Amino acid sequence: MWGFCINGGNNKYMKKKIVSILAAAAAIATATSAAFLPIAAGATAGVEFSFLSNLQGQGAPNYLGTVSQVTVDGGYAYTSSDYYDQGLDVVDISNPSTPTFVAHVPFTGTVPGFGQGGIGKSGDFVFVSAGYTGIWVVDASDPTSPTVRPAILSNGGTTFTRRLAVQGSYLYAINNWGGNLDGLRIVDVSNPLSPVLMGFVSFPVGSGGTNAVTVSGNRLYFISETGTFSVVDISDPSSPAVLGTLPGVGLALSMEVVGNYAYFVNNSVLKVVDVSSPASPALVASIPAPSYVSFDVARLDPTTLVFTISGDMVVTADISNPTAPVFGTSITGAGAPNYLGGAMSIAVSGGKAYVAARSDASLTVLSIVAPSPTPPPGEVVDTVHDGVLKLNPGQDAVLRPPAVLNGGLVGTGDNTVTIEGNVQADGSVKNILNLHLTAGSTLTITGGLEVKGTLIIDAGAILIVGGKFTCPGATNITNNGSTDIGNNQCLELTAKAGGSTLAIYALVALASGFGIGVFMKARKVF
Repeated sequence: MWGFCINGGNNKYMKKKIVSILAAAAAIATATSAAFLPIAAGATAGVEFSFLSNLQGQGAPNYLGTVSQVTVDGGYAYTSSDYYDQGLDVVDISNPSTPTFVAHVPFTGTVPGFGQGGIGKSGDFVFVSAGYTGIWVVDASDPTSPTVRPAILSNGGTTFTRRLAVQGSYLYAINNWGGNLDGLRIVDVSNPLSPVLMGFVSFPVGSGGTNAVTVSGNRLYFISETGTFSVVDISDPSSPAVLGTLPGVGLALSMEVVGNYAYFVNNSVLKVVDVSSPASPALVASIPAPSYVSFDVARLDPTTLVFTISGDMVVTADISNPTAPVFGTSITGAGAPNYLGGAMSIAVSGGKAYVAARSDASLTVLSIVAPSPTPPPGEVVDTVHDGVLKLNPGQDAVLRPPAVLNGGLVGTGDNTVTIEGNVQADGSVKNILNLHLTAGSTLTITGGLEVKGTLIIDAGAILIVGGKFTCPGATNITNNGSTDIGNNQCLELTAKAGGSTLAIYALVALASGFGIGVFMKARKVF
């Protein structure tokens, strides 16, 4: 990551609930267009995004023209713009649903643009890469009245500062373009008004500087513009030393290190470098990426990364298997409804992603819902799950109290789900092969139900469906219990009677303003 601080119901009740659910669903569908990329078998689908809010506009009152960098700290988002509205914005995000402009301080000189700059925060101070000016220092001890302090690392205008990273009281700056001064500088910013240059590492001649840098523990990692991956020991800030290099990885604009692996996108490929042996980093995976380049990457949790990708896109990657990462859910689109045009920089905090969308002049806030862990085959699910519970191919599950699925359940068309006791699914249960409600159990589904194989309802069991029920067919249904199905549905059930089987078809239609009409007929099935 570059540019960030590293630090049983009745029909009437069900109908009312269905109407409210449908209204909410319609609103959500209008506001977001989250999409799934191909997911490999056995992998989680990643988090799910939805647009929550944004603050937008070039010039007064929001000063977000060409916004390209963002970092988040203490209830505030700090953004920098590189051309229009060049400077630092402070945005109050204490209520992410209504981000509020707080302050703007202008910069003079050049701020690197198009995803090539950097921003970080240490204590009360914000640092912004400023090209030939060096690094802007902004005192944000009072976020409502930030003050620009003297810039640092200008080197008389002989170098051009692009990337920076902040960890603790140290700032790591990458300088490009300018003879022998090109390289990595480590600065003690414990007193930002009197910074101390601690150490320096020069770039090899002809390396062209770097665009991707990240700090993890006592190591700094960067990729030169000529495509060489380097590992630097920063355990002694006054004497940094290059430990190892790996040439030929290609140009990258951003990078994140998790554990012993570095992740970055180059030329539409997600590459993974094993850094467990710093003296000899090794490329261990190259996976097709959704688009050409990643402008930024942030860590959501130990097994999930979130990228901003060219094409106005934010996308996740599951790295639970570091040598076989899998891209997951994405959200995309310039302008309404998602405001991700020119998505450059991203920061993750408190279940929200904050995106600097340069073309849309927008600080865009996305809600992040992590899916519940997928249970192993046959495992009992008896807890509350937030998000959609997703089953892998051929995976079965047993649901028991106090199981509540806040988001429903999605199978792969070959799963068997068994209900034991009272279970609720707030959402739909879709794409499962078999569903079995054991004796005395109740399954309440606020959304729809899709069963492709067999449906078995044992004696005393109750099935309640608030939305669309996709019928598996009369010969595949055994109903010895009872059902309560939502409106506008065709329900096909069988019940044993006197040695023969009766197929009962019920068409329940809600006629607007005229109540409910019911049509039923019976026939023998031999």
